Amino acid sequence: MKKVASFLILPILIFAGLLFSGCDTVKVEETIYLGDVDVQAPINTPPLRTIHRSAEPYGIKISPKFVINNNKNISTSTSSSFYKSLKPGDSLRPFFRENNLDWSFPDMVAGLDIEFPVSKNLFFTGGFHFSNINNQSAVGGAFGLGIGGLSTVSAFRIDAGVLVQKHLYTAQTVVKRVETYNDGSKKEFISIYQDNATTTNFNPYVTLTYNSAYESPVNFYISGGYFAQSLLGFVPSNYAGDNPFLVPFHSFGVEYIKTDKRSDVSVGFYMLSPGVIYKFAENANALVGIKFLKAVSGDTKADEWMLMPAIQIDFTF
Repeated sequence: MKKVASFLILPILIFAGLLFSGCDTVKVEETIYLGDVDVQAPINTPPLRTIHRSAEPYGIKISPKFVINNNKNISTSTSSSFYKSLKPGDSLRPFFRENNLDWSFPDMVAGLDIEFPVSKNLFFTGGFHFSNINNQSAVGGAFGLGIGGLSTVSAFRIDAGVLVQKHLYTAQTVVKRVETYNDGSKKEFISIYQDNATTTNFNPYVTLTYNSAYESPVNFYISGGYFAQSLLGFVPSNYAGDNPFLVPFHSFGVEYIKTDKRSDVSVGFYMLSPGVIYKFAENANALVGIKFLKAVSGDTKADEWMLMPAIQIDFTF
């Protein structure tokens, strides 16, 4: 009986302590910020789709590819980061980065794309890729639909679909809590929570591609489009205040105001990709080109230009 009694008394004492310690609290304001974020993942560029003049112009196409990234990372700031809430001279400023987001890339991405013709002008596309950064693997891919056609000397097509990418991340959630008491006095508390995990995100893309299709071994292509990439894909989860059972003042008449300034963190890119097509077999073409990327404002201030050489082999069966 003593063991049972002690087991019941302990939570009762804790509950009572929380109740009476909060009796003079009349208002609790919590503001939740995103602190420093480190992400490891490749830039998942849209697949390159062209239409070749061959014995099987609308056959199944299998395309191994390699994309090289000459850039090492993007360092930028996210909207409403905790650092931006601090005033000059604040003692907490040295503990946080002004550019709170650091996105690191692998040197190379290797993948395999596949295309199935649904009709003469409609194609179903899919594929996957693999990369390694700091001994951590990050897989991804894409799936979508293409519409296009082949004329006497050229081909046009529009592709749209979804990019899939695994991300490795470390993200801080910073909670600023201000308690106001009956006598008008206030106290401020800062808590930091950290998530270290992986997530898989889905983002849209659209591209427009033109390529020449002369009866010669060498042709050219140019492709342009837009795509986005979410880096977290959700608000960081490791925050006790998201569970009302762990926040006792929810139930005792205390005014509670919660403002969540965290974001999914996404970066948009415009892409322009020119290149050369070399036909080295009846149903095989090598595509060598460069992908020019321009990062545009999303949830960040990223505005970098990036250059990514790419090699792809199209086998049509």
